[in-house]
Amino acid sequence: MLTAARQTAWTLVAITRYLARLARNLIVLPVVIYRTIRLIVTDTNYEPDADQLRAQLLLPLAEDTEAQDRKRRLDEIRDLVDRHDWDTLLARLEAWEGARRQTPGRSSLVTEALLTIREVATPDPGAVVVRSDLIDAFEDGLDDHPDNHLMAATVAMAHIGLGWHWRGEGYAVDISPIDEQRFIGHFTRAAEVLAPFDAIERYSPALALAQYHLFACHPQAGTLIEDWFADWADLDPQSINPYLLHGFQLLPRWFGADAAALDHAALRAVAGSEDTLGRAAYPLLYLGTMEEADAEVLARCDADLFLDGLRDLLERTPSQHLVNRVAWQLHRAWKTRPIAPDNDDTARAVTALRARLGEGFRMVVSDYLHIGLPAVWGGEDETLWYVAQAFSDELQAGATIRFGENGAEIDAAAR
Repeated sequence: MLTAARQTAWTLVAITRYLARLARNLIVLPVVIYRTIRLIVTDTNYEPDADQLRAQLLLPLAEDTEAQDRKRRLDEIRDLVDRHDWDTLLARLEAWEGARRQTPGRSSLVTEALLTIREVATPDPGAVVVRSDLIDAFEDGLDDHPDNHLMAATVAMAHIGLGWHWRGEGYAVDISPIDEQRFIGHFTRAAEVLAPFDAIERYSPALALAQYHLFACHPQAGTLIEDWFADWADLDPQSINPYLLHGFQLLPRWFGADAAALDHAALRAVAGSEDTLGRAAYPLLYLGTMEEADAEVLARCDADLFLDGLRDLLERTPSQHLVNRVAWQLHRAWKTRPIAPDNDDTARAVTALRARLGEGFRMVVSDYLHIGLPAVWGGEDETLWYVAQAFSDELQAGATIRFGENGAEIDAAAR
């Protein structure tokens, strides 16, 4: 149970955060309108005939076996949680964490498992009555394994999932006081569960991940989040998960001190991970933010370093799932343009960046794409249509493009 002093402190934090969000939300609506418009305002795309495209773009299509393996693995985690089989769950997490097991696409198995546990503990959106038996079962598991850091991380992530359920994704003005208190209560409990354990001492990326996810309700998150990220990345140096999750938190609307915060963090991340990831940390921090970031943030992106980092990532990671995902995200970033004045230096910088992102998209699909995975792109026709955007000039000229282990080969049309 919380002491009266700590409960009072958290209540004051809640009131302060609520008032701050309320003030901030008075200026957020124009940003929402802006973001909606920018998703509509996109470049003109090449629109080939579907049958002709299939004749010219010879890209093998296949099922995403990496994603299927992931689903089977995480379904087993869900089943263990549903059965409250904590011994088997902990044995599996210990094996994955100890060996730093990853997918072929460099996603940490223990990270995926803990994020799945958070999802299992999160009620359906809009649920106003939440069963207590599941969180009670998590707590019982902790009582049975009080010294097991992975059980602590599991229980903490369950509370974080419940906390986000009560917080929701809406604006502060839409959150009732009771839901705000429930949000704070679950995050406070998560912090208490983690407090006896130190991620560095336990050499545990699972603990570091859970600690990192306290950011949403920690009174010092703005100053601690960089340290939490660094601990997580250092403890799981081959994984890309910390970078993909961290970039979004560095936007000015969250914990970025200014528009340059993301770029500064990306440069620091490269310096700290070059031995294992090359320059890949730089694009990884940016990739998940490019559709959400304002023009002022994007204008600071070093396009040369971004593309060099992508090459380092894909050269080191022979995963067609990752190649397809990176290409899909690059296409969306390339075609979505943030609105800024035409004569503004920021607008010119973003226009130049988007041109380089188009080059990057072509580079990825030309040099690294061997097979298309329709599950990533949204269907077979969609896969071919997206990939065709990289070769619009050649296809319109009648060329045939063949994909294989050596990348794309372009056969010019006979004249």
